Amino acid sequence: MESSQQLQKKSPAAIEVRDLTLRHGERVLIRSLDFSVGQGEIFAVIGASGCGKSTLLNYLAGLQLPASGEGSIRLLGKDMEELIAAPAERPRTCGVLFQTGALWTSMTLLENLSLPLSLHGNFSPKEVEEMAAFTLALVGLRGYEHHRPHEISGGMAKRAGIARAMVLDPPILFLDEPSAGLDPVTSKNLDELILGIRRFQGTTIVLVTHELRSIFRVADRAAYLDRESNSLLEIGPPDALARHSLHPNVREFFLENDKISEKLPGSVVVATAPTGGGPRQ
Repeated sequence: MESSQQLQKKSPAAIEVRDLTLRHGERVLIRSLDFSVGQGEIFAVIGASGCGKSTLLNYLAGLQLPASGEGSIRLLGKDMEELIAAPAERPRTCGVLFQTGALWTSMTLLENLSLPLSLHGNFSPKEVEEMAAFTLALVGLRGYEHHRPHEISGGMAKRAGIARAMVLDPPILFLDEPSAGLDPVTSKNLDELILGIRRFQGTTIVLVTHELRSIFRVADRAAYLDRESNSLLEIGPPDALARHSLHPNVREFFLENDKISEKLPGSVVVATAPTGGGPRQ
């Protein structure tokens, strides 16, 4: 398997955002947002509550479009408008884990994964079942195919949500707060799953999170969105942002969030940070 650095050198950016304005209704959250994400990179979006992290994921996934003259988004070299105009193509370009999981509660896990395969693929019923069961097994849920979401734990539901996002084998995954509400052990296991997806499938992953341990475990780079200045303050490897940022709000995020600043020099944070990632911006 090629490293994320090798994939990025051989291929154009997986995601390109240029001069984007993020809005929530009429309110402007972020102006002049400009960044790219390399293929095979794990890219974290961080910042204080209300800064626009989840809104950015909605834009990147095509669930919300920029207003005229307010920027552009390209996934794998294609304009978002082009992907929106091809309904069958977008689900194969990117998968989304919503913050709540958004599994259909009346369906079993197998049925939840079978639905996108039936809607967006040309597979026989047997193939749909086999592919759904295989993807559940990939995230450690073999044997739970016929359980409903309320019959499994929160961590298992997050894994099922990731499985549904990746069942069509999209090259890009968007994950909104994948570790939210999970205990430390379950959160660590989920981080290992995310790293495994990138390692074995070369998937580009953008995740929104406020969990410092997860940021340092999985992210090649992190982008800090600032609600005070309505801007992207800084992008870089998490350990570099934590140690060397000149922006007070970035420093405060790393120093105060989860109260683990005293562990930054130790192995919990620095030694587990993945190698690779795209060029600094």
